[in-house]
Amino acid sequence: MRDTELKTKRDTDLYNRFLELSEVQKIRFDEVLKRLGEEFYLKESRVLKIIREYAKKGGANADGITHKKKKSSLINRLL
Repeated sequence: MRDTELKTKRDTDLYNRFLELSEVQKIRFDEVLKRLGEEFYLKESRVLKIIREYAKKGGANADGITHKKKKSSLINRLL
């Protein structure tokens, strides 16, 4: 289904953006949720749910390759 593909792409992009903002730019978690909600037109609670689901699956970068690095402490706390 086309909708499923679009949601999967959105979730992947959102998760990668989350990693960029939280791990690279070191922005506070609450601010990251707010920014992502505005950027992807989602409620903060939905953003958090997507991040948690993606982290449980092991995450993946934009090419769909699973991250091999050890999960960050922030992601471990989300799980």
